This record gives sequence, structure tokens and C-alpha cells, in this order.
Amino acid sequence: MIVPVPLLTRAGLRWIPRAVLALHWLFVGAALRGGRVPAGVSGGASGPVGDAAWVLPVVSLGVLILLQGLGGILPRRPELFNFPTRERFLRLPRKHQEPGIAIMRSTLDLVAVESSLMLFFAQVAEWRSALGYEPIGEHLVLVFLATAIMPWVFVMLGRLERAVQQAEAAWQREDSDA
Repeated sequence: MIVPVPLLTRAGLRWIPRAVLALHWLFVGAALRGGRVPAGVSGGASGPVGDAAWVLPVVSLGVLILLQGLGGILPRRPELFNFPTRERFLRLPRKHQEPGIAIMRSTLDLVAVESSLMLFFAQVAEWRSALGYEPIGEHLVLVFLATAIMPWVFVMLGRLERAVQQAEAAWQREDSDA
């Protein structure tokens, strides 16, 4: 039985870039089925398929492993996430860091979604251009993704700042109650 995962949960955000990566690899595999690369694709001439066509999917895989791997080790090493109130955050006891770590992980997941989509649309634009089409739609998507991520990151950093403030207040309440 397939259980639906809401997309804007942490689990949903972790699966979206994986699905985009799978689509990216399928796209390159299907595009290369003929055994020839269009002129201009990843620097290749219209000749036998080389490794150059797989550069962007491999980069996308590496970025995804890096971001999701970093999200996996954040509970043990929260100092790896850089943000303005990091020093205050690191002074908090571990139990008060958990809400902030959840926000950090969601931020990394959001960046993974954006980067996997950008690399996929860059690949599609490259292929369409090499085949003689104007990849205007892909370019617009790339511009949108590049500019839309920053407000989201700022929102997430604002949420992280509030989480640090709330954790500090809770910690001070615990100290005053003891």
C-alpha cells in the first residue's frame, strides 16, 4: 500500500529532490538512447556518447548527497550549519537545540529541492539549445528558482532566530525554577 506524503513536510521535502534526480537521470538516459550527443551538449561534438552528458546528473547527485548527508549529521554536529545566531545556539543544552536543528534540516532540504530542480532545468535547457530550440521556458524557470530561494532561506533563518530566542527563554525559565 502506498502512503501519501504531504510535500511540505520534512519527509516530502526529502523525497522531492530524489524524484527530480531520478527524472534527471531518466531524461539523460532517454536522450542518449540514440548513441549520439547533439553538438554543444556539455562541450561534446555530434559524435559518440561520452561521459560529458552525465556531468550535471552526477553533480546533482553529489549536491543531494552533501545536503542530505549534512542534514543527517546536524543532530550530532550542529556547529556545521552557519547562521547569524550560531554562537548563542551552540551554548544551549542539547534538548533545547532540537527545534533549531529541525529548522536547519528543513532549510537544507529546501535548498536540495531548489538545487536539484535548477540542475535538471539547466540540463533540459542545454539539450534543447543544442537541438536548435530556444529554451526560453527553461531559462525563466531557472531565473525564478534562483531568485525565489532567497526569500525562503530568509524565512527559514527568521524561524531559526525565533527558535533560538524561545530556547534561550525556556532554558532561563528552567534555571530560575531550579
